[in-house]
Amino acid sequence: MLRNRNLKADPSVVVMEPTSDSDPAIQRFQAKIYGRVQGVGFRVFVSNQAQLLQLPGSARNVYFPNRHVAVVAEGPEAKLKRLIALLHQGPAMARVDKVDIAWLDPLGDEQTFRIG
Repeated sequence: MLRNRNLKADPSVVVMEPTSDSDPAIQRFQAKIYGRVQGVGFRVFVSNQAQLLQLPGSARNVYFPNRHVAVVAEGPEAKLKRLIALLHQGPAMARVDKVDIAWLDPLGDEQTFRIG
């Protein structure tokens, strides 16, 4: 079950948080990052940061219906929140306009972080 929450009253950030029936130790999120995030090394940046945090998942470009980068990661909540904070920054050439986060039930299906 998910519930919606805005961070820092920033209208460009929408976060879906896990409810109490989720496992508190391991979480999973899906992020959609909008702005100038394609062709600027954003996926490599995310992969490097996720590997430093030892988080499995993936990052891929999405072209339709609107261009963005989609990121999925799974692991301890504190590490995931750190990665989410980094998604808002991105690499030097990126411009992040909006980040949508949906918290999901963990699947345990990823062993490494991959770029798609």
